[in-house]
Amino acid sequence: MALSNDEKQIINETKPVSLDNLSPIVRQILSKDPSYVVRFV
Repeated sequence: MALSNDEKQIINETKPVSLDNLSPIVRQILSKDPSYVVRFV
C-alpha cells in the first residue's frame, strides 16, 4: 500500500522533529502500512 501524497508531505515536514513528536504520525502510518517501518528505520 503506497502512501498518499499528503502522508509523504507530513513525513517530510516532520522529519527534523524529534522522534517523540513524530511517533503519533508514525503509529498512524504503521496502522495502515506496517511494512513502512522497514523503510522508516
